Amino acid sequence: MNDQNPQNSRRDFLKKATVAATAFYIVPRHVLGKGFIAPSDKLNIAGIGCGGKGQVDVNGAWNNGTENIVALCDVDDRQVAWAVKK
Repeated sequence: MNDQNPQNSRRDFLKKATVAATAFYIVPRHVLGKGFIAPSDKLNIAGIGCGGKGQVDVNGAWNNGTENIVALCDVDDRQVAWAVKK
């Protein structure tokens, strides 16, 4: 006794489910997750020598908070104080 509708076979269901599941992988990230930045899209920056030109370099690489500063090093604590506060 086979009462299945030929339009709703198991094979058709699997095809439709596969298409629906892969749609999330094909759709670009900016469509599904607006404003989300993946951790792999951010730089981890370590600054050595944070006074003078080093200050300009670290500040430019930091890019107003879009990148991560993970370490700062300088022989003079006063030179690195601005970056620690920021």
